[in-house]
Amino acid sequence: MVDKEREMVVEEQWMDEIEARLAHVEAAMERTARAGAKGSRAVAVVHSDWSLVAPERPAADVQAARAGASARAAAAEDAAERAAIAAETAPAPGPSLTRPRPVAQPSVSFEDLLGGRVLAWAGGAALLLGVVFFLAIAVSRGWLGEEARCLLAAAGALGLLGFGVRLRERGGPVEAALAAAGAAIGALYVTIAVATRAYDLFPATAGIGVALVVGAAATVLAIRWRSQTVAALGILGGLAAPALAGAPSDGATIALLLAAAVPAAAVLIVQRWDRLALAAFAVTAPQLGLWLADGPSSAAALTALGAFGVLTVVQAVGFELRTAAPGLRPTSAFLLTLDALVLAGAGSAVALHHGDPTVAHLWLAGLALVHLAVGLATDRLPRVSRELGLLALTVGVVLADVAFAATFSGVALPVGFALGALAFAALARVLPDRQADHLFVRAGLGGHVLLAAAHALVIDAPAGALLGGGAAVDTGAAALALASVAAVSFAGARVESLPRALRAALDITALAAVAWLSAIVLTPVPLAMAWVAEGTALALVWRRTDDAVAAGAAWAHLALGAGVALIVVAPPYAIVDGFDDPLGAIAVLGALALALAQCARCDLRGTTLEEQRMVTGALWGGAALIVLLLASGLVVTPLDVHAGQVALSALWGLTGAAALVVGLRMDWAIVRRAGLGLLLVTIGKVFLVDLATLDSAARAGSFLALGVLLLGAAFAWQRQRPGSGRGASTAATAAADVESV
Repeated sequence: MVDKEREMVVEEQWMDEIEARLAHVEAAMERTARAGAKGSRAVAVVHSDWSLVAPERPAADVQAARAGASARAAAAEDAAERAAIAAETAPAPGPSLTRPRPVAQPSVSFEDLLGGRVLAWAGGAALLLGVVFFLAIAVSRGWLGEEARCLLAAAGALGLLGFGVRLRERGGPVEAALAAAGAAIGALYVTIAVATRAYDLFPATAGIGVALVVGAAATVLAIRWRSQTVAALGILGGLAAPALAGAPSDGATIALLLAAAVPAAAVLIVQRWDRLALAAFAVTAPQLGLWLADGPSSAAALTALGAFGVLTVVQAVGFELRTAAPGLRPTSAFLLTLDALVLAGAGSAVALHHGDPTVAHLWLAGLALVHLAVGLATDRLPRVSRELGLLALTVGVVLADVAFAATFSGVALPVGFALGALAFAALARVLPDRQADHLFVRAGLGGHVLLAAAHALVIDAPAGALLGGGAAVDTGAAALALASVAAVSFAGARVESLPRALRAALDITALAAVAWLSAIVLTPVPLAMAWVAEGTALALVWRRTDDAVAAGAAWAHLALGAGVALIVVAPPYAIVDGFDDPLGAIAVLGALALALAQCARCDLRGTTLEEQRMVTGALWGGAALIVLLLASGLVVTPLDVHAGQVALSALWGLTGAAALVVGLRMDWAIVRRAGLGLLLVTIGKVFLVDLATLDSAARAGSFLALGVLLLGAAFAWQRQRPGSGRGASTAATAAADVESV
């Protein structure tokens, strides 16, 4: 018993030592995994540690204990190897993607807004208006002399400006300081305008110089303080100063206005205050318009317009240079477009008012060149959006078209517009793959084609000249205009980079121009032949390419040719009186029948077999009717009325009987029914028309001929039609033979 207890104690001690060593081994494996060691090293550590701590014990017990330890060591080795591999292949930790929390902006209460900003703005505006009212009262009541009034106003404005600058630089109330400075700058502008224009205290050139100095000061302050208050109260007040001071509308006042507009533009560009640019334009344009209404000279008016226009373009582009925009900036686009409209309209009106149309045309052409140059130059400025450059190019192209239309007249206009469209078509072939550029080119191409086509159809070749009717036109000019439209439309439709819809529209325009050209140039017979020939050619194209445009154009040309043929050349009433021009009728109706037969052979894609059979049958039937009409007219033409109607009845009867026989023999239901229908029409004609209008001999001949034909048709029907006549008896005999058998 004692021995067993001793063995149990030894066993427990040995197991405790084993567990302690295993814990040591696990700690070693963790260190090895972190260091990137392989599993073999972990195994070596296990075996080396085991050999150091294994206690002595009986052989059987030691063997069993070692077997269990070996299993645990194998499991530990496998775990260590997996841990080492995972440590080697684990990705390096990346940077944290946690977004920093936005710093909370201090909120501005309504009370702070009202007391700090609104009051300051209202105070500045009140001071500016107070200066204006003071000067107005002083003038009306004669309180002070003119020099004293201006000096007092200038001193007050300078004092207010100094107060605002001192307050702002020393960290005082920001809004109050800015409002004071802005009101002071506006008051200085008003004072300069009154002293220069109202009192004539010093020359206008001196006033312009002083205004430039004030503008420079306003520019420096607005940029230094980044204040829209100074810009709004000071610069806009300076622009409105001539109007507020009641300055006369003359060149000196406009020069003073320009002197105030230059620093305003500089501030707005530098500070990116693009919305204030619209306000500056709204303040400046009416004053410029009032001056133009007083009738200045053309040179002075155009010079002033050019100066203000250049300044506006500089602002539009300057906003883009200061801050790159991914697309078209609305303010820049509005300024550029509105400036072009005002300059074009005002400059042309001034030049025409003075009786100088050439100057007006040159003015428009110059504006077009300037905007084209701006559009091309912006492509080299990386900060300017491509859309603004394309807008400038568009404005330039429109102005060029207006100048061209104002300078030239007659057939030169559609030809010139067509050449413009051709230039856009050539440009579409070499443009880079930029969506905006392609939109510009497509709009230019389509717009110029429309201009050329509209001028050609309304002025050069109006609808009244179709088929030789209406007002007389210059055939050569009309042909040149329509040929230009057709050529440029066809050339544009061959540009592969254009959308499919636009190419189809250009093809349709080209075909329509050719059709209209044919109507203007040709007489009815050649016209019908030309339209039918064009329809036939388009039908061939349709058969080979399955082009929807060719199919529609083929039907349209054939319809036009059929209209001319059946209304003018070979009308249906020719079966009574005959053809006026038998050769022309043969040519036109023969060509039309061949064209319908050609279309009947075309494959109608997108239709069922039954629908295609119906269309094909209708086309073949139409061709047959055209041939019958031609034959009827030719039969009647050389005969008198009575003989001609007898011959016509005989022709219709023979044709109907022949169609009936062919339909029966070939089992063509549509031909058989057409023959029956024609025979019924012939019967109606003989009994209703011939009986009432022909003489006795003609009536007898008509009825005899009809009777013979009808008997022959009935005989043929009974012989060939299954289920009747000989066919029926034969079938009955065969059935009886089968029954007897």
